[in-house]
Amino acid sequence: MIASKFVSSVILFQLSLVSFSTRKHEVCEAVSSTPSLTLNLVPKHEALRRLTEGRRLQAQPTDALYQGYGTHYVDLWVGFPIPQRQTVMVDTGSSVTAFPCAGCKNCGERFHTDSLYEYRASETFYASTCDSCGLGACESGSDLCHVSINYLEGSSWNAFVGHDRVYMGGNHKGHPTLPHQDTDDFEFVFGCQTSISGQFVNQLENGILGLSKKKEGSFWFQMFAQGKILERSFSLCYDHQPIASKSGTNAGVMSMGGYNEELHKSPLVFVKDYGTDLYTVYVEAVYLRANGGERARPAEMPVQHTVHKLDISESQLNEYPVIVDSGTTYTFLTKEIMTTFEETWKEITGTDYNVGVPLDITHGQLLSLPTVLFQMRADPDSVNSDNVNFNANLAGDIDPLSPTSIIVALPASRYMEYTNGKYTPRLYLNKSGLSILGANTMQGHDVFFDLEHDRIGWAESNCVTGDFHPELLN
Repeated sequence: MIASKFVSSVILFQLSLVSFSTRKHEVCEAVSSTPSLTLNLVPKHEALRRLTEGRRLQAQPTDALYQGYGTHYVDLWVGFPIPQRQTVMVDTGSSVTAFPCAGCKNCGERFHTDSLYEYRASETFYASTCDSCGLGACESGSDLCHVSINYLEGSSWNAFVGHDRVYMGGNHKGHPTLPHQDTDDFEFVFGCQTSISGQFVNQLENGILGLSKKKEGSFWFQMFAQGKILERSFSLCYDHQPIASKSGTNAGVMSMGGYNEELHKSPLVFVKDYGTDLYTVYVEAVYLRANGGERARPAEMPVQHTVHKLDISESQLNEYPVIVDSGTTYTFLTKEIMTTFEETWKEITGTDYNVGVPLDITHGQLLSLPTVLFQMRADPDSVNSDNVNFNANLAGDIDPLSPTSIIVALPASRYMEYTNGKYTPRLYLNKSGLSILGANTMQGHDVFFDLEHDRIGWAESNCVTGDFHPELLN
């Protein structure tokens, strides 16, 4: 993963009452200390035969995202003949998909949306053995492949490596025997967790969906390798809802193998992705725009929407990588930006910017707080210089020297968190090492991760405004 990702230990379904933390940074993938297991399963050759039956290509499936405790999750239906739902946090900073399996002790059963995965009930499940560890590694005293991941904030999990049939999405509240099982399912490799700790225990979703650029284990790559998507790409369109529940609160859309243009309020524009394992952008400048505004470029730019460029160099902004990470709740910027940000904020608002200190302000006052604008280097093969001053996400006259650079807006409605009747700043300015454009920066955008062309597309979007019906988009 990447940094600390999501929730606190306060388990409340009203998000307005939950205090978040951030979590992440996948610091190791290694052999775990999981005890040896005896698995009574369908023979591997028979499981493999059943895994390969009855598949037809379904390109670019589009499915609903649901609100977690500061995160977003999607449904996976795993197993055969009766698939079992496992909800997983969508995480572009993690490389492995994993969720708790039967036998996992103290693994969040009372907090998670669904029961532990009963792999013995699936006729198509089998475990990776030491002679075929494509993911994980063998450990002494066991004939199974194991994987373990630890995170900087203290969470961790251990698992043995399993294979089974899976499809994404479907009817969140319906019976699992759906048409999707015969058209969309494929064999995937995942971590069958035998122990979890920290925030994995009390999060709403069962597990985690790995979507990083690493091919080994990443869900998008497994879909591509088996012909379920035609291109190595996916998109995440994040909305934010004030309530999360086990029954599911619609909070966005996820598209595998492409994006859905019907969701877009502005043209899709592309930044260059410089990352190897993580989705990495180059930030050219950061601005504060007086008097707010939800979009990168308001319909009209009156005088009161003055844009103030922060006094920080490109080399300072990019001394360490700047990554886009869907599983980190908040946005974290390099500590080098703190002084100029705070000085400019006070110049605009007349008040101090204090991270984590609640503000007793009205919703109208919230909307008038400065909007943060990130100017990112465009993908050179995707630049369109036509009408740059009329494209919401191009710099235009904000930066006449680089008018085709990409602008992404982070308004106060997303960097201020509403808790107990007050608004708390959640844009952090003290990050050592890499900077993270987290879920609150992604909100209000359809973000297209295009691994075919090493670029990331941004289009402004409402993402979802009510009950989501994937059949209307597919």
